[in-house]
Amino acid sequence: MEFPALSPKQRQALDRIQQEFAITPDNVQSIIRGIHRSMEQGLAKPGQTLAMLPSFIVNGANGTEKGVCLALDLGGTNFRVCQITLKGVPGEYSMVQKKYLIPQTLKTAPATELFGFIADGIHDFLRENVENGSGEHTSGSSTNGEAVRKISLGFTFSFPVLQKALNHGELTQWNKGFTCSGAVGHNVPDLLQRALQARNINVQVTALLNDTVGALAACSYGHSGTLLGVILGTGSNVAYMEKISRIPKFLQEHPHLVNTPAVEQDMGINMEWGSFDNEGKVVPSNQYDQLLDDSSPNQKNQMFEKRISGLYLGELFRLVILDLVRHQLLFSGKVSTALETPYLLDSSLVSAMVDDPTPKAQGLHPKVRAELITQLGLDVDIASDADFSLARGVACAIATRSARLAGTGLSAVLLRRQDRLAVATPDDPITIGIDGSLYEHFTTFREVMIQTLTSVIGEENFAKLRIVLAKDGSGVGAAVAATMNNELPTL
Repeated sequence: MEFPALSPKQRQALDRIQQEFAITPDNVQSIIRGIHRSMEQGLAKPGQTLAMLPSFIVNGANGTEKGVCLALDLGGTNFRVCQITLKGVPGEYSMVQKKYLIPQTLKTAPATELFGFIADGIHDFLRENVENGSGEHTSGSSTNGEAVRKISLGFTFSFPVLQKALNHGELTQWNKGFTCSGAVGHNVPDLLQRALQARNINVQVTALLNDTVGALAACSYGHSGTLLGVILGTGSNVAYMEKISRIPKFLQEHPHLVNTPAVEQDMGINMEWGSFDNEGKVVPSNQYDQLLDDSSPNQKNQMFEKRISGLYLGELFRLVILDLVRHQLLFSGKVSTALETPYLLDSSLVSAMVDDPTPKAQGLHPKVRAELITQLGLDVDIASDADFSLARGVACAIATRSARLAGTGLSAVLLRRQDRLAVATPDDPITIGIDGSLYEHFTTFREVMIQTLTSVIGEENFAKLRIVLAKDGSGVGAAVAATMNNELPTL
């Protein structure tokens, strides 16, 4: 018995919770079939549960990309400008970067003001780093009147867009607190390009992508055979390389490519897999999932992500603990303000409890106990060894489900590309690049995810995989995308 200190009622409660969060082998197979159906639907036409968005990145990088370019990463609170030098050797680059805080007022200002502010930041960065570092100029002409080569920029823009080319993506809606007028329905690179030109800044926006496609591009620069780019952190998403002949909606938009060699090439697809099973018909759900969704601003959306990503693990843990406390099964039934405050508990607390090397029979390490009590806003005197054991059991159940779902999802995408699995070998493997704190820092999550993946595709196929950290896709990946010769010649 893993948690012998539990009372009979606590044991019964933990058994129920473990069952509610369980993902059985039958569930795994049902989820894989469901993902495959949703992938087919999303590749066939727009407006499906899985968006399956073409990235216009064709065949990935090969590691020989070389040159100096810029990357711009726009987030919810700041934007980051990077100067990245690709060395032309797989995985080798150097980077200088600077972050700029976005004033709250600009989030609701006209888009011209927001992009003007971003262009000013790029100009400031270039003054500090390009002119003073490499001797290049930022203005449109050199001192002798000759034209200066424009600096390429890759733009990581993690907002919903309708992408029509590598450098053309129309904003469909704002989120993350932005409501800037004059942007929805417009080509985002054009909005930035106009602001740059108005300031005579010698930069050309050559690529627009999101962070997941960036992870795919960054990984392909360092590793041949890259098939998947994965985000497993605060959020969760996957981009993968799909054969163009299997993207009907893309070929409908580009009929001249049908029956040409171009359709045998691969294109990066941003799955937006967080939306899988928004209808709630495939992935098992429990009362705590329902509570979390009911109180979220995006009800019935991102349902797969709500079971996997770091943003929600701490909140699910809080909801279960609060329920147990209210039923007098934990911490003497004491309900604190912290326990009643949504999203106050961080997912790092869950990972610390699950990864704690202390034998489960002893509950938790004193440091982890102290952190749990502090975050819960409780008095340590009311917590027993059994309480800590039960809390740890809850954390394990939530984290295990998250990891099993991630492993199941990755298995589904890999099995979609059986053609690549069939020709891969341990010496010439398929590469999966993963970015995010869940994979990088949460040891048990990583182990359970890999165990699930192996059990689904088999040890022989798993030996054909190389799983690597794909750090900074929003920076390096954007730079790689900006320098790649990846436009289909007939587009």
